[in-house]
Amino acid sequence: MKTRRVGLESLFVVLCLLFAFPAYAVESIRSFNTDITVSADGSIEVVETIRVRAEGQRIRRGIYRDFTTDHIAPDGTNVHIDFQFIRVLRDGEADEYHQEPRKNSVRLYVGKADYFLPAGEYTYTIHYRAGHQIVFSDDHDVLSWNVAGSWPFAIEDASATVKLPDGIPQGSVTLDGYTGSYGSQEQAFESEMRSDGTAHFRATRVLQSEELLILVVVLPKGFVVDPTLSDDDEAEIMWATVEQSVESMCMCLGRRAMEEEITFEEMSRSPEKLQTWSMEAYSGGRCRPTGILARMLGLQQESSGDESTEQGSPQSKSLWSEIELAEMTAGCVQSIMLPAKRDYTIRAQVSEGLNLARGAKAAIRERFHATGELAASNETAGLELANRLSGKYVSSVTVDAGSVFIIYGNDAHVLIDGQMIVLTPEIQPNNQLNWTCSSHSIEPKHLPAACR
Repeated sequence: MKTRRVGLESLFVVLCLLFAFPAYAVESIRSFNTDITVSADGSIEVVETIRVRAEGQRIRRGIYRDFTTDHIAPDGTNVHIDFQFIRVLRDGEADEYHQEPRKNSVRLYVGKADYFLPAGEYTYTIHYRAGHQIVFSDDHDVLSWNVAGSWPFAIEDASATVKLPDGIPQGSVTLDGYTGSYGSQEQAFESEMRSDGTAHFRATRVLQSEELLILVVVLPKGFVVDPTLSDDDEAEIMWATVEQSVESMCMCLGRRAMEEEITFEEMSRSPEKLQTWSMEAYSGGRCRPTGILARMLGLQQESSGDESTEQGSPQSKSLWSEIELAEMTAGCVQSIMLPAKRDYTIRAQVSEGLNLARGAKAAIRERFHATGELAASNETAGLELANRLSGKYVSSVTVDAGSVFIIYGNDAHVLIDGQMIVLTPEIQPNNQLNWTCSSHSIEPKHLPAACR
């Protein structure tokens, strides 16, 4: 009887101790979902939605996230990645954050220094852009992305969606990836390429502390290009190919002048005839461009012989010397190539501004659906200050009365430096927003079709 009484007293003491101290749950990342949009210039826009369980242990004021800024590419070159943070939310509301440079990375701290989170679950949204994410090779291009980074917590559910550029044929994209610690070859994930052009990835097990989910998307060539021509070997190769097509066309125009008994001096004094023939060529007539230039101009190529370059007999009336023909060809090439490269470069720079504005449009749309009101400023949209939403060719992205104003600057071409594009929302009967794009200062040929 005495033994039983001591046992009951011991049980009572244990129960008292259990109830005297709070029972802590394990801090973890309940879910980590990443939405990635791949732009045609090789940059990506990322929205990470991170749901965490906080218990005041490591997650006290908020969370932090490390982003690798410098690494070695497969070809041995050093690669630097610029990250631009667009907005950071906690439970749908703007939260304070700051960046801290570290070795080969930057750390993003989210949370207020003087506020400690009560125990519970919180959902963080980190929206940012990152440049130079595509690895280019001779026969394909690759996006490799560490979906969730490396965390000191378990990630219970990790997934990612990748929106690819338009026009990629079905069946031409390969999906791959890895899970586990650095260097692991494990593939505990499932992937799917859907008909809407999005690739989906999901880990099939819990990722333990410091484990990764790395996705790999292999793309066919020609759908992602780097607009920085001076730094891009692929673009230089493309323009060299274009120049060959232009040279062939200009040689044909010179031979046509010889056939019609127009001397070099007459052509030099009155170039209107050459301009007329050039316009006919661009319209698909004789001397029309071939190869990549024809595809860029959207011209139909027909296999009806080599009439574009060899019709007529240049030896029949040799009014031009070989030197004069070469000189005319060179001048013709320069008159076509220089404007073409300039216009291509400007259009690529304009596209950077429209890509930067995606985050602002998304923020305005979310606020409108939540409150029924259009955001009046960057602050009410939960965005950074206008001059911090900038890029290599964009000086600012401003939200004002629901519209988005893109100002070009920094390294932008002189023809668009200081110029503006305006994105204006129109409220539809179904309560959706339809955006119109306009510019009164940028030439229409430098704008996307939707902005002309």
